[in-house]
Amino acid sequence: MHFPILTMPTCPKCGKGNFGIKEFQVQDANFRHYAIMCTSCGCVVGTETMQDDERINQIMAKLNGLEIELNNIKSSLMRHGIY
Repeated sequence: MHFPILTMPTCPKCGKGNFGIKEFQVQDANFRHYAIMCTSCGCVVGTETMQDDERINQIMAKLNGLEIELNNIKSSLMRHGIY
């Protein structure tokens, strides 16, 4: 069985292999954005996004509140024979 030889990633600009990550701003973005950068020359070699967990939790709380309200309306309609 033949396995490919794994190599370490290298920067396309300077050829070195040390990388870091830094957050950057994207206008009107709903997620945090990060640049994966060469620590030697600063060349950006990739990007990642991270969801804003606090915002997701806020949305989930609102949806849960709406679900409770809808269930209350449904129960009220059922009591009155409308549903």
